[in-house]
Amino acid sequence: MQLVFRSILLLFFIGYISVVNAAQLTDSTALQNMEHQLNKQPWQTYQILLAQAEQQMSPTYKLWWLLRKAQAENLLYFFDKFNLTVAQATAAINQQTPDTISISINIYRGIILQRQGKYQQSQMMLKTALESATENKLTYLAVHAKQELAYTRSLTEIYELSLTELQQAYVEAFSLNDIFLLAKINEVYGAIYGYMHDYAKSIEYYHKELLSFQQLEYPAHVVEAIYGLAATYRYWGKYDLAIEDYNKAIELESQEPLFFDNRASAKYDMENYTGAIEDYTISIQLYPQDAETYYFRALAKFEIGDNY
Repeated sequence: MQLVFRSILLLFFIGYISVVNAAQLTDSTALQNMEHQLNKQPWQTYQILLAQAEQQMSPTYKLWWLLRKAQAENLLYFFDKFNLTVAQATAAINQQTPDTISISINIYRGIILQRQGKYQQSQMMLKTALESATENKLTYLAVHAKQELAYTRSLTEIYELSLTELQQAYVEAFSLNDIFLLAKINEVYGAIYGYMHDYAKSIEYYHKELLSFQQLEYPAHVVEAIYGLAATYRYWGKYDLAIEDYNKAIELESQEPLFFDNRASAKYDMENYTGAIEDYTISIQLYPQDAETYYFRALAKFEIGDNY
């Protein structure tokens, strides 16, 4: 019954978008209210967004559309597409752009720089977003920027400052009674304590994150939390538990090469070289451009005397 209800809601939303498509796309109300639906059904919502790609849009509508498209691509691990969408949105921002959009895009720009290993530039971008969100009293975005800033600093091993900033973000998120923000902060706590080799505490925070996202029924975030648990167990040397969680992540998202790659590494560490080769091969089939995966598969083959 619940599944039928959700399907009706989705069909209603598609119908709403179709009506909007009949005229010039100017009313961005549906896009502004899309975040919960996007987190709950990222793939389906992404298809709705793509269906509008060729439509004429007002400048503000186009920016909201690009923001939601980028959000979906980030959730779906389409990082190359995500980078292009953020660049397109950045080029379209002007003085008339709503603060919510410009700040959100700056946070995404900070995340892109973070993933590229440009940590100083990432911190500068996230600080800009944080200052603007604070100035405009957009507490939700301020907490989001502060959380990403804390995580970026942790990547440069500035752990004490990261934890201090994260605690401030937690207090603000708690005052908002925002389960989603609290879950994202717990995710960063899990990552930081993992980097500090305090694996027990890392697992504790990832479990809190997982429970929150299961409560919200946000599947992409559930997978991310399970992946965090798996990675932590692997670095802790608890390979059986790591593989168990990698299995869960793969059951939920079978097209993500990173999950197979990391499960293969856990199997390799257990000296299960045949299993590692199988997973590295699947990872290569999903993403043939990753040269490192070929290298690690060759190492596993060498261990069993297969030099071809």
